[in-house]
Amino acid sequence: MKDVIGGRYEIRRKLGSGGMANVYLAHDPLLSRDVAIKVPQLDGGSNADGESADEDRLARFQSELRAIGRLNHPNVVTIYDGGQDDGTPYLVMEPVEGENLAQLIHREAPLPVEKVVAIARQIAEALTYAHSQGIVHRDVKPQNVLIDKSGRAKVTDFGIAKSSDVTRTMTGTLLGTPSFMAPEVAAGEPVTPAADIYALGVVLYQMLTGHVPFESENPIAAAVRSQREDAQPPSRLLPVPAWLDTVVLHALARDPSQRYSSAAELEADLAGGADRVRWQAPIEANQRSHDAGGTVRSQTPSRQPEAAGSYQRDLPPAGRTAQSPKAKRQLPTVAWLLAWPVSLPSAPRHTIHIPAPGPSAGTLRVWMKPDRVKPQ
Repeated sequence: MKDVIGGRYEIRRKLGSGGMANVYLAHDPLLSRDVAIKVPQLDGGSNADGESADEDRLARFQSELRAIGRLNHPNVVTIYDGGQDDGTPYLVMEPVEGENLAQLIHREAPLPVEKVVAIARQIAEALTYAHSQGIVHRDVKPQNVLIDKSGRAKVTDFGIAKSSDVTRTMTGTLLGTPSFMAPEVAAGEPVTPAADIYALGVVLYQMLTGHVPFESENPIAAAVRSQREDAQPPSRLLPVPAWLDTVVLHALARDPSQRYSSAAELEADLAGGADRVRWQAPIEANQRSHDAGGTVRSQTPSRQPEAAGSYQRDLPPAGRTAQSPKAKRQLPTVAWLLAWPVSLPSAPRHTIHIPAPGPSAGTLRVWMKPDRVKPQ
């Protein structure tokens, strides 16, 4: 790495690496302040389709500059400057002294409810603002949330963000992290703000329990499970207030139309707590109990007030999971690009045959990193 970037920023040390970029601490002598410099990783490799990975990374890096450059919110990492140095683009950002949320979860999970709510509300506020600017993050996860020393959360890494005026089309490719990817996105449907709400629901789940809703040795299998199954309530793993159980399940609804209509609505429920939350999961919800007659009664309320009564239904046949109509579809053939939080060598493409939720099977073309990702 050069000692000076852009003829101005003096590199001090490396702060970390992501799936597509390195971040350095630098000093700006002109304004006498420290900054963070983000530079894409260029290795001359190719992606799953044999195309130049460097060109792809550069295009996404430029998209990030255009997408986040106009954002100005206390819970979004601020972009100060950007440019090119010997043909390589770079971003100049505010430095955040602290750690990312993944590190906090790895060290302290399960987090206290008060801390979970405080962090999630800030993330929701950042997403509300980004969505109001026509930007969907598409990769909300703990690694992309920085927590400064005062406890303020800042969302970062808009490298694969979808903007209303910046569109990066990659036919047959899904961008994101499987464990945090909304079911409809994994199925190849268009990305909407509802996908960010689902991802925030996964982040909430992980802060409360130390686990994601669908865990598997194979990240692709976890994404497939999210299309076929409803998430279990966090309280099945650890004690969680009933109202917060409801908030998490609402955000994690498989059908995007059953989720919060906006990140602002989710933030309002987190702020209001038990006095505000009245939503109840759809009838397909996975949280059930047997009554004396062998019938299954939903334990999560409907959208109606609790006094309106409960829903009940029979158990599905043994070995099957209740599915919504939207889940009964064949999985598309797609190339998965996994946005790992650490730098790993280029990986081969694999073809995995996985039974689809519908009557026929689907084949996933998978571009996977071969090594395991260790918690940071």
